[in-house]
Amino acid sequence: VIPELINLLSVIIFMLMLDVKLAIACILLLPILGLGMFFIEINSRKRWSEYRSKRSILNGFTHEDISGIKVVQSYAKENSTDLKFKDLVWDHLECFLKAVKINDFIWPLVELSLGA
Repeated sequence: VIPELINLLSVIIFMLMLDVKLAIACILLLPILGLGMFFIEINSRKRWSEYRSKRSILNGFTHEDISGIKVVQSYAKENSTDLKFKDLVWDHLECFLKAVKINDFIWPLVELSLGA
């Protein structure tokens, strides 16, 4: 942490020596960028955790179904397990897309802070 702080302070001092107005404009954008990244990180962590949970459920169901395929076939439950599998895959896909969409906000936020 200390080397990063020293590095940050030296960059700020160097920026102030080059151009005060531009340095102040850049420094004022840092809290906005920091808050945006903070909220994205909180939501992203929650969404990726949910995705991992859904993936685990899908993997468990798949393993159970494959290892117990004789039982499924003997009770003629292929259609019901197929529907359950499709539902689990759909839930898995939705969670993944939600997690990716949250992560997609990071670069536009950085681009906005750069003024692009």
